[in-house]
Amino acid sequence: MQSWKTFMVVALVFGGASSAAVGGCATDVAGVTDEDTGAPAQDSATPPKDSATPPKDSAAPDTAPPPTDSAPPRDTSPADTSPADTSTADARDAADADTGFDAGIIGPKPTGSPCAPVNSTFESTCGFCGKSTQLCEAAGGGTWSAPGACVGENTSPDRCTPGTPPTQETCGLCGRRNVVCQPNCTKAQGQCLGEVAGGCSPGTQEFAPIGCPTPGEGRDRTCDATCMWGAYSACHPPFTTIEIATTVGGTRGITLKFEAARTLPKLDTAFGGSKVCPATISATATMYAYGKVINNTAMNATVAIWGEVPGAAATTKDTIMAVYAGATEPVTPAERMACVGGVNDTCTPQAGAPAAMCASDNAGLVGAESVAIAAGATVTVYLAAYSSFATAGDIRINATTNALVP
Repeated sequence: MQSWKTFMVVALVFGGASSAAVGGCATDVAGVTDEDTGAPAQDSATPPKDSATPPKDSAAPDTAPPPTDSAPPRDTSPADTSPADTSTADARDAADADTGFDAGIIGPKPTGSPCAPVNSTFESTCGFCGKSTQLCEAAGGGTWSAPGACVGENTSPDRCTPGTPPTQETCGLCGRRNVVCQPNCTKAQGQCLGEVAGGCSPGTQEFAPIGCPTPGEGRDRTCDATCMWGAYSACHPPFTTIEIATTVGGTRGITLKFEAARTLPKLDTAFGGSKVCPATISATATMYAYGKVINNTAMNATVAIWGEVPGAAATTKDTIMAVYAGATEPVTPAERMACVGGVNDTCTPQAGAPAAMCASDNAGLVGAESVAIAAGATVTVYLAAYSSFATAGDIRINATTNALVP
């Protein structure tokens, strides 16, 4: 039997049997079953390649947008719908004009250049942050007129042109600071840097009773241009005349005395401010002192004159002040009432003033009330106690040079 089966297989493969017979025998051979399961052997086997899920099919890159599909920021911006693409040529020109200084300076349209629509207007900057308007006229099918008058300019004394380079100026005690021009055409000052520690204001002069055996005498010293005090002088009686500082901002002073035995009916003044001269005289007698301020320069000077109680632990003195033309102290009531400017009770420190100016109810003719002293001229200063109950002691008159002009 075994040889017969072998013969049949060989015959099927190599013989000349018909296609139907080959098909039938082939089916019988292919249909051999597994004796354990009864299922065709080839059908129960699951090829690994059919059941396996290729990694590339389940990986995240299959669900994420390809990198080339994600647009860079410039592609997502609304450039295609922006006014720049749909505006008229005139609108684009105006936008270009805005790119002047960072301060926002907009130049005018060229006179006679085309414009649209007729009767529209264009506003440009001019002068010190002013505005000028042009009209789109009908002539020539629409042309810009010449710029109108410049209106609304900044008129402050410290006005400037935006976009100009920063400058430097001195400040405080020989310090330096930057000055820049702001978009509103006003200057802005930076922080004062590099000041001299423990220094003084150039031109400032002081007198103090230091190491002098004679009562009432003292020594003076002057602050130099580097904001450092010079050497003390020899002992001498107190000065009664102040020579003004020859540099703007410099302060010089003299120390006088309020003496209980020396009183006069005080000049009347407005409470907490100034009363315009000529003055009136009160019935209340108070201590007083006269000092002189001389302008030895060849320039006309504006000087702030103010009182001070010298010494860190000094008693506060409420004072009043007036100034007279010339170097002669007034004597008669008529002469005393003929003061110049006003009689001050309490002053307000001016910008950049020394810390002691107008402190502790001391009087002063400062700021807008500063005193004009012509070249070579002298004024006499009256400084008196406000109250008859004031205490005697040292009192100081200071003069700060605010301006020197030809």
